Amino acid sequence: MVSPELAAGAAASVLSRGAHAVYLFNYFQSGNVGWSRPVYLKTLAAMASLDTLGPLPRSTAITYRDIVAPGESYTAPLPATGKELSLRLTAVPAGDARRPCEIRIEIASRTDGARTVPLVSANGRPCTFLKEEAADGARRIVWQAPSEAIGADGACTLRIASAAENP
Repeated sequence: MVSPELAAGAAASVLSRGAHAVYLFNYFQSGNVGWSRPVYLKTLAAMASLDTLGPLPRSTAITYRDIVAPGESYTAPLPATGKELSLRLTAVPAGDARRPCEIRIEIASRTDGARTVPLVSANGRPCTFLKEEAADGARRIVWQAPSEAIGADGACTLRIASAAENP
């Protein structure tokens, strides 16, 4: 489901890349936690420009897409397995040291009960572990990225590495 933060993040992403407007498809507030009518209308109104989106909390989801152009080779970034994963994304607006940047990852719980916390870096700068919580059989883990980690262009490469011998 799309939250207000995900909607604002998606809008900021397309506007920062030169779009003149944001077209919404299937963004409904009913049935979504946090989408009261006033919040929904405020979010929609803010999508008019990057300036009005600026004060709103934003999230960038890393997921899959199911639309592939003819002849395009596409491999979904998630789900992922292995000891290390790199993901490239754009954080916008970029380089604002006044705004905290959190990395939130949900991973499957291990069957053997081991609970090592993965190591996360943003553009090569280590992120600080903040907290972990259980959620529907998975682990949700949060890190704080250094404010200077996101460059002026908003480009960010996240590196997630297992701290365990057997991830």
